[in-house]
Amino acid sequence: MGDGCLLCGELEIACLHFHHIDPAQKEHGFSRLLQIGNLQTIEKELAKGVVILCANCHAKVHAGVIYLLPHLLPSRLGG
Repeated sequence: MGDGCLLCGELEIACLHFHHIDPAQKEHGFSRLLQIGNLQTIEKELAKGVVILCANCHAKVHAGVIYLLPHLLPSRLGG
């Protein structure tokens, strides 16, 4: 998680979001995971296929302004 936003490299933790590659797999958002504070729950959510995006890039992906191309994804997600 130390690499920041997958698309632009933003490192400020307050700006970072989990983006679920398959939204149907989403159980908890990042802020909820921090509230829960359980490392196992965080690891379980990460294993479902999430990438780290900053708030701006996350909004742009959901708006269809920018895209997560397969070659940008970590190898654990098929990239």
